[in-house]
Amino acid sequence: MSYASIYGIRLDFTAVEVKQYHDSWFFLSQIDIVLGGKYLNIKDTHKMMLSLSDQRKLERKVSKAKTTEDCILRLLEHQQIFFTKDKEFIADCIQKFFMENVRYYHSDNTDLIEFYNELRRDILDLDENEYPYFIFNVTSVSDAMHNLFFRYDDDTFEYIPVSLKEKDEEIVNFVCIENGAIKKFISNLEI
Repeated sequence: MSYASIYGIRLDFTAVEVKQYHDSWFFLSQIDIVLGGKYLNIKDTHKMMLSLSDQRKLERKVSKAKTTEDCILRLLEHQQIFFTKDKEFIADCIQKFFMENVRYYHSDNTDLIEFYNELRRDILDLDENEYPYFIFNVTSVSDAMHNLFFRYDDDTFEYIPVSLKEKDEEIVNFVCIENGAIKKFISNLEI
């Protein structure tokens, strides 16, 4: 079974897994179900999740949307980095997205309800001094986190932490939020 997790990112741009969730599909599939239906009018969202062209269409439409929580959840799903100072705003977006969308589709799913509540609480509990940034890893099946923050050591056969500053290509964005809106994105090369 795959799992999802929150990684806190330190000032030196190394990351630590601070919370793990038992089922990544609670987050990932629900966002695609809601946004695929809402922006692409697609009923078979499982098929859409596997279609690169549908994913690109969805990305374009959501990025132009006026609904901030849809944009924030899509950015969480796409493993972009957030400033921990914005954790209340992000938690509010998760709550609003859940209340207006996910709960509508699954009003009796107590596991799903608890997952969203726990995710909100865990983001709110992040210590801004210890972790000025954070990223949500939507699934352990992907090696995205390891590509960002770890390097495989052939001698020890282990992953060792590395700073995002060591990366010499643009691989992730930092989401800058001001006055309740996404202001801009900063590439990892610009930090």
